[in-house]
Amino acid sequence: MFSLLKKFGFQNRRTISSSGGHCFRLLKTLEGHRDWCTFVSYNKEGNLIVSSSTDRSLKVWNVESGECIKTLKGHTNKVNSAVFSSDGRFILSASSDKTIRVWNTESGEEEYTIDTSISDVCTMAVFSPDSKLIAAGCHDHKIKIYNAETKALIGELEGHEEMINSCFFNSDGSLIVSASADKTVRVWDTKSMECVCVLRGHSGYVWSAVFACNDRYIVSASTDRSIKIWDYNSGECVKVLKGHKGWVRFASASEDFSLIVSTSLDNTIKIWNTESGECIQTIEDNKDWVYAAVFSPDGKHIASASRDREIHIYGLK
Repeated sequence: MFSLLKKFGFQNRRTISSSGGHCFRLLKTLEGHRDWCTFVSYNKEGNLIVSSSTDRSLKVWNVESGECIKTLKGHTNKVNSAVFSSDGRFILSASSDKTIRVWNTESGEEEYTIDTSISDVCTMAVFSPDSKLIAAGCHDHKIKIYNAETKALIGELEGHEEMINSCFFNSDGSLIVSASADKTVRVWDTKSMECVCVLRGHSGYVWSAVFACNDRYIVSASTDRSIKIWDYNSGECVKVLKGHKGWVRFASASEDFSLIVSTSLDNTIKIWNTESGECIQTIEDNKDWVYAAVFSPDGKHIASASRDREIHIYGLK
């Protein structure tokens, strides 16, 4: 897959263009990972960031100082995702070593490991909002649901026909949205463990899908170079955002749903006005593919993770 994408011939540009309205500028570049940065997320307070990398480590960063305050080691293969629990006490990571690991944020020590080897590579793992459940998307086309306290596997969500690229809970933990290489987005009920909605419309792999706007909408990103906004209740695609010149790797919305941020293998980050569907800013200061970008809880900052080994923090001008 990676050799195929080299044909785009992306350039290493260092400019930021904006069409007006909101404008984010680079505030900090966080360096320390020795290989690709695969994912990044904020804690609830927005003062910490955790990043994952193909260097097999996770790093916890102080947002204000830009300093790495903890490096978490233990995985034996690349780490594909890292997220905080809702209370910020724990960090959950998913790895190609076929394990999920839970870490103590304060000490940096590993709390426990869940071996998913029976399920193949784990691409993403997330806590439910109450931190009682863990959902893990795997290459075997399934999402595994674990009890976070007992570590027991309590269910498997089956229906996708290709590997799972992402999975996220909604705001109350009653639903999970998943994105797959089978070109679909699925929504699952966490009590019945049944699929309650299938969203079809992308013509390529769906790399990510997240709930937005109090779970009224779902935002998805695809190798077809588009971002789609779906009305969850109707299952209809209500807007398509186009402008990236390479595969779109990740897309997520601000808390107030006024903006969407997307990342791409065209080395750019784009900011979109949700209402108009217009791209209002293109950030071009990454030297390589950008894998993920997320808004801070207050919507005033964006953190991104890139193949150039850097984490960038942007703030509103």
